[in-house]
Amino acid sequence: MGTFRQREAIDLYIDAVVSKAEVATIRSKGLKVAIDSGNGVGTLVAPTIAQRLGCQVYTVNAELDGRFPSRESEPRPDNLGALRELVKATGADMGIAFDGDADRSIFLNEHGEPIWGDRSFALVAKHYMAKHRGARVVTPISSSNAIVDVVEDAGGSIHWTRVGSVDVSRAMVENGIEFGGEENGGVMYGPHHPVRDGSMTMALVLGIMAMRGKPLSELVDELPTYAQAKDKVQCPNALKQRVLEVLRTKVVAPYVDTMDGLKLTFKDGSWILIRPSGTEPIFRLYAEADALPKVQRLVSENRRLIEETVRDLSA
Repeated sequence: MGTFRQREAIDLYIDAVVSKAEVATIRSKGLKVAIDSGNGVGTLVAPTIAQRLGCQVYTVNAELDGRFPSRESEPRPDNLGALRELVKATGADMGIAFDGDADRSIFLNEHGEPIWGDRSFALVAKHYMAKHRGARVVTPISSSNAIVDVVEDAGGSIHWTRVGSVDVSRAMVENGIEFGGEENGGVMYGPHHPVRDGSMTMALVLGIMAMRGKPLSELVDELPTYAQAKDKVQCPNALKQRVLEVLRTKVVAPYVDTMDGLKLTFKDGSWILIRPSGTEPIFRLYAEADALPKVQRLVSENRRLIEETVRDLSA
């Protein structure tokens, strides 16, 4: 019948993450980390990984409970109050909140201020590109120009995909690319595995902080900054495709990408992505520009256009 071996999957996973981290450098800094695993599976691994990396660890919402009694599984500004207070009370160098399955992570800096997914992704991408100049990075067309900037500044290039972690992972595997990510806090580090992994992202950010010797707020302030806005418009599922077809005839921009919905890019680098949700009866809008009034105008104008189109087709 062959041989039988038994090994704890959790131990195997923790060992794998630690093996890809800058262990000695992180341990030398004695960093303090506040962790909010949101009662999800991050509870089983993230605190242990941080301790293995020599960090002083503080936790909140660290009881495994699939009912998510402490907060919704999705980390958002309005439900990270407990983590924010923990960072301040303990003097932590960093806070990190995981979603329910712990594949995505949202960071707080040493002041308890949130660093949203596109910024943490750009931070890790900048570090990766410093070691792999000229590399390719996979990301969806919803990602910030900040990602483009840090990758191209290091002589690299972007491989664009449709929105969705599966699309990013598949592109990484099919094209032999070792780094990718999304604007929602999902980072995919190929040397570990080509899928989102919140604990691996935590280990990478700790390594960056330790090697650079700077607080997280300063490291993030060094990144390119853009004004961003998001919105959504109600649209019956049955009308989505027709609305998209009509919008394609109405929108005007120097460059229109139809890979996933409509992405309109303008000469000044500003852009807006209009795409039908795959799970809800809505159109989602993502926009970015170099100034807040500009991005707000982009969203407002295109929101009206979508609403008019939905109304006309519903008549």
